[in-house]
Amino acid sequence: MEPVLGHFASAFISAIVTELVNKGLTLFTKRNRLKMKLEQLEELLPKIRSLLTAAERRQTYHFTREQRLQLTKLRDAIYSADDVLDDFEYQHLERQSRKFNLWPGSTGVDMLEKAVDDIESVIKDFNHEFDFLNGSEPEHGDQDSPETTSQLPLARVFGREGEVRQILEMLERGGGENFRYRSGFGVLPIVGTAGVGKTTLAQLIYNHEFVKREFPTRMWVYVSDKFNVRKLTVKMIHSALDEEQQQQQLQLQLLPRKDYGSLQGAQADLERLLTGKRFMLVLDDVWEVINSEEWGNLCKPFRLAAKRSVVLVTSQIQYVACQIEPMDPVTLSGLDADDYWRLFKHSAFGGDDPAEHSNLGKNVGGTSEKVKEKSRLEEIGSEIASRLGGSPLAAKLLGSVLSRNKDEDHWDQILQSDLWNVENIISPSFWLSYKYLNGQLKHCFVYCAAFPQGFIFEKDKLVQMWVAQGFIPPSSDERPEDVGDRYFEELVDRSFFQPVWNDKYMMHSLIHELAQSIGSDEFFTFADRPRGILSRIARHIAFSSRTARHITVRTDDLLQLERALKNNNINLKHLRTILFFGGYKDSIPFCNLLDSIFQQAKSIRVLDLSHTCMTDLPSSIDNLKHLRYLDLCGNRVTSLPQDLCSLYHLQVLNVKWCPLQQLPEKMNRLINLRHICADTLTSSIISQILKLTNLQELENFRAGNSNELNALACMTELRGPLHVTDLHLVKVGEAKEGILKESKHLTSLWLSWDSEGQGIRQVDDAQTTLDEKVLQCLQPHDNLKELRIDSYVGRSPPKWMLTDNRHSNVRSMYLIGCVNLQNLPPLELLPKLEILEIKGMHALEKVSCQSLGHDSVKKGFPRLEKLSIDDLPNLKEWTGVEDGQFFPCLCELVVRNCPTLERFPYIPQLKNVRLENVGLVSLIAFFNVCLSEVTLPESSSSSSSSKGIPLAFPTISSMYISKCPYLISFGESSNQLFLPRLFELEIRNCPQLCLLPDLPPTLTKLIIEDAGLEELPRIQEKGLTGGVEMVGTGSFLSTLHISSCPKLSTLSIGLFQQQGLRRHLGKLSLKNCENLKSDLDEGFKKLTALKELTIIDCPKLFISHVHVSLKTIEVSECFITQGARFGHQNPLLHSIETVKIIGCPHANSDEVQKLKMPDSFKLDSFKHLTAVDRLYLVNTSVLTLDLFTELRSLRILDIDGCQKFLTNQPQLLHFSKLQHLSIRNCKELPYLPEDLNTLKSLMELCIENCPLITSLPQNDLPPSLESLSIRGCDPLLKQQCLDANYFFPKISYIPYICIEGEVIQSGGVLRHPGLIVLLGVLKF
Repeated sequence: MEPVLGHFASAFISAIVTELVNKGLTLFTKRNRLKMKLEQLEELLPKIRSLLTAAERRQTYHFTREQRLQLTKLRDAIYSADDVLDDFEYQHLERQSRKFNLWPGSTGVDMLEKAVDDIESVIKDFNHEFDFLNGSEPEHGDQDSPETTSQLPLARVFGREGEVRQILEMLERGGGENFRYRSGFGVLPIVGTAGVGKTTLAQLIYNHEFVKREFPTRMWVYVSDKFNVRKLTVKMIHSALDEEQQQQQLQLQLLPRKDYGSLQGAQADLERLLTGKRFMLVLDDVWEVINSEEWGNLCKPFRLAAKRSVVLVTSQIQYVACQIEPMDPVTLSGLDADDYWRLFKHSAFGGDDPAEHSNLGKNVGGTSEKVKEKSRLEEIGSEIASRLGGSPLAAKLLGSVLSRNKDEDHWDQILQSDLWNVENIISPSFWLSYKYLNGQLKHCFVYCAAFPQGFIFEKDKLVQMWVAQGFIPPSSDERPEDVGDRYFEELVDRSFFQPVWNDKYMMHSLIHELAQSIGSDEFFTFADRPRGILSRIARHIAFSSRTARHITVRTDDLLQLERALKNNNINLKHLRTILFFGGYKDSIPFCNLLDSIFQQAKSIRVLDLSHTCMTDLPSSIDNLKHLRYLDLCGNRVTSLPQDLCSLYHLQVLNVKWCPLQQLPEKMNRLINLRHICADTLTSSIISQILKLTNLQELENFRAGNSNELNALACMTELRGPLHVTDLHLVKVGEAKEGILKESKHLTSLWLSWDSEGQGIRQVDDAQTTLDEKVLQCLQPHDNLKELRIDSYVGRSPPKWMLTDNRHSNVRSMYLIGCVNLQNLPPLELLPKLEILEIKGMHALEKVSCQSLGHDSVKKGFPRLEKLSIDDLPNLKEWTGVEDGQFFPCLCELVVRNCPTLERFPYIPQLKNVRLENVGLVSLIAFFNVCLSEVTLPESSSSSSSSKGIPLAFPTISSMYISKCPYLISFGESSNQLFLPRLFELEIRNCPQLCLLPDLPPTLTKLIIEDAGLEELPRIQEKGLTGGVEMVGTGSFLSTLHISSCPKLSTLSIGLFQQQGLRRHLGKLSLKNCENLKSDLDEGFKKLTALKELTIIDCPKLFISHVHVSLKTIEVSECFITQGARFGHQNPLLHSIETVKIIGCPHANSDEVQKLKMPDSFKLDSFKHLTAVDRLYLVNTSVLTLDLFTELRSLRILDIDGCQKFLTNQPQLLHFSKLQHLSIRNCKELPYLPEDLNTLKSLMELCIENCPLITSLPQNDLPPSLESLSIRGCDPLLKQQCLDANYFFPKISYIPYICIEGEVIQSGGVLRHPGLIVLLGVLKF
């Protein structure tokens, strides 16, 4: 297929020529000849734009070689003129930066005149060659698209219900006949053609509630064309960690990921993450058949994972997993007609009625009968949909085009387009979707061809590249970044990008191929030869490295790249983009290569060297006068060359995660710089950074480090967050008022007087007064949305915080470490405040919002949703007012370290409450409530016969109470607190708490630790949930943890007597309850949902029965040695898979000597634990290995601190399936078992902190071993292992060997220098 002619035409030529004319006329007002030429060029622009637009539309026409050559000449002339114009602009910036008057000489003017002459000449030839297109009728709809909002459309999926149900049933029922799934992990291929919805189906499965519940660890990895085991393993680690963070609701931080130099290191970390866990892994878009060797390497970390884990593989190859015994594949075809029409109709019409857009319905007198049956638009849409082959992606793309112009003529024109009849490797629907983009969007879209398949786009970075390339037309009203954001959002809205997470996006493979095909004459990828199947585009399109303007380097082979450059296979002269996607650990050759590139590629606008492992940036970087975007992120550079400071066009500099120790002194000359991506330390050492007045972001500014605070007033373009630190170093009289008042684009301001976090400042009255003056000078603009004041020691707030009409847009406020502040400013008057955090305000004793008495104020904190107060040691009460509504929207309340706080306003709509180290005696007394005004549902109040008026919190879902030493009860009686929607309750370190109220049936998690309870609470059998009365529903409690309750003696009262608990309780933990007795008739047998049971240090508790649902049990050694049994019919259960036994934490050395194993237990041993595959033993003193020889299914044995567990008697041979053996902290163990070699399945052996072990067994180690790790043992053991004459040859077959933290062998390759030399000598 030929390159698409004129793909850049209207957008690029219009932008460059318009800019050339405007700037030329501005710079050369006295050059009449040049001025005349520029005006003539401007007159030619409409005609040339019309011809190129017509050429682009005529894709079915076969252009001659001469016509293609003319187009290339025109493009080259435009690019050359752009470079000449950029040179003039560079000189202007240089004069401005260095403050000297030097006008460009006649040579420069002559060059510009020649460039204009060249363009004029080429345009004449072009007009002659393409004159046949004159008068071509313009196609309707090729106009600028209407602006769209930035909000992403809600994703909807049509159809695939059957496939989802099929896959979930396979996962739930054990994968049918697939033994690998039932015994370890299974592989489920999802196959189908490109764009048919394989990834969407995998996403539906991945995010299904059943999968989230049954697979605690989930990983999503995009594979694409290279099945690189190390890189895929690293991606799995990152994905698993991200999922874990999201599950724990931790704030995701963009931190540099660990880069694994070896596959073994990555596999070891992944194995630790997966050990004992059931996981789901999605390998999305696999392009080649997976061979058994690579698959074996990839799956090594899965061996210790829980059974019935699964790997989903999506691919276009029907037999992608044929060599690895997969489950029956799920083959996707196009959607059926009904589902496809629903999808297409949704994309094209949205929520509109098609009849409303039909010309047939616009007749006077009513709607025609034909419209009533089926509108004309629907008829046309149905015909178009029938040509798309059931492809969901095609429906979304073309439907998006149609939705923007619901005119019958427009739709009919698309239906009759010649593109439907062209035999093309790219779907006509994709071409049509591209065709109806406006000029700027086309150019921005095609630029994505520079990135590899499956690349994760960051919106901000891509937009910055568009700006650097000049794709965004200048505007006096908007920043180019804002225009670019709008372009990007429109491409998302049109389905050219697919959102992934947090401003990260992907491009579907077919859409990426479309961009590559359109830009094939400008974009060139230098890559290693791909293995397996090639991209369809690669088979049909020959990239021309000689005409390329944008090059992507995807190889680690520097020699191959150097050879191509030396042979002139790549023309560097006209390059505008170079993107590197390799890692070059040998930095010197790479820097030499860059130096040679910089000597030639002087037109570069975008240079991405991120994560290439480089240590130095060549000084020849100063040749790149046109450079606007430079990314050095994640490299090892410690300094930047002084020559960088001459790149006056530079707009973006990214040095994040670089260990920079110094920066060039003249960085402030980069006056065009708009974005510096750097850490706090790096940005703080930029000399006179405030001269960079075009900066859009400056996250950190050190006020006391050679920078004048007043100079911030000049940086009015700053936007986003700003952190001003070291304000305590500002001198008297240095600060002037109104420094930030004009910074209208700032959204977040953090003012800090103690950047080092040294705690409370010791200050005198003079410093207090100075702080007050400085804060008064830093009044922000009214547009500010977030304000944080840290370590301020003034006694009063600034005047601008006391004004009623100021900061009406603030949504978040943080007052931290303001130790002398005696009163709060009137924060309750802020109409949009949603989050308020107050911490370390030691002088504050009382909060009373008297300002609410104003007639104009009806509510206090009208929109506040979260309130957090911490470390207010003298605060005694926080009171509201009687004539105003207080906290009407507050959902989350956090009170910490306020030991004297006894009263707080009653807030009935709370959802989450956390009280820690607070002086409350009871909740009723703490919440300062007018109880006479509290109303409860009739069913609750009528059923309560208790004394006192109940306190209602009808919306609370979670409550956490900790370190409240005076808390006795929640109320005067068990029914005085009404919590109908409580889901989680945690009570810790409240030793005086003796009574809990009856809890609602909605409760799913209950944790009680270190409390004075004598009996467990009850679950209400009757109550209100969600406004609906619930009778006899029982409890939904699934997690119960009771610990350190010395007064608790019985389980027969309260929770365990209720039916609901028995059906739902899945996790039960009882710890350190010394008086708790076994007084349940049938033990835990009635807990039919119980999966995890922990009984630690409860010496009087013995369980006679448990249910067969139990999978994991953790008990203390004394629980076993004192005669605990699980009934005669089921001594232990066949269903248990994981057993953990720990030593008795309460037993002293004398008591340990008294521990004795009952004879009856010795007879029974653990022979009934036939399904156990994981056994963990920690600090046991009596248990020995011979008790466990019946565990024939054991895969993991972890021995930690068990001094007497291993004996010299050969007993390991019983564990024929053992794969992982870890022996740690056994300080009295003199030697390893001699029968280790009998473990024929052992793959990993870890010996750690066993100082008496001096040698490995004489009988050698098992031949199956793949990993050996030794640490903290006798030095003689290391000497023995490294003895090249004796023992090392016996263990050299093990692929991975690590001794005392030093990797001796990795991947079967020897790494130890001494051994390499010795073995080489011996061999010689």
